Amino acid sequence: MSPFVGFILIFVCLIAAIVWILLYFFLIEGLLKKIVGAIFGVTIGRARLEVNTRSYLNRSLWQMLSITGWRVPSDAPYGCFFRVFLAVIGFVLRIVFVGLPVGGFLVLAIILFFQVFSAKT
Repeated sequence: MSPFVGFILIFVCLIAAIVWILLYFFLIEGLLKKIVGAIFGVTIGRARLEVNTRSYLNRSLWQMLSITGWRVPSDAPYGCFFRVFLAVIGFVLRIVFVGLPVGGFLVLAIILFFQVFSAKT
């Protein structure tokens, strides 16, 4: 493989990873939250990437350090374990829908990078 074609393919892999991340956060995550909310009969809060007008001073430590933006409103009659369960579901779905595809694109880019530079000329 020529180095030019290899660099083009590496660039395409990196752009595909960025596009997939944007697609997930702006389209897929909202649908997943609606589906999981419908299954469990709750309304799941906004994602981290959405605009938030509230101050960070009014947030609890759990909200600031949470792995996911999936939150059940605090006035809902659900227990702490249910909220943690939904946060874990959100984390797992983010790993499956973001981590695996983006990781695959990055691994493919690394393989192509080593393929281009280890090819005998």
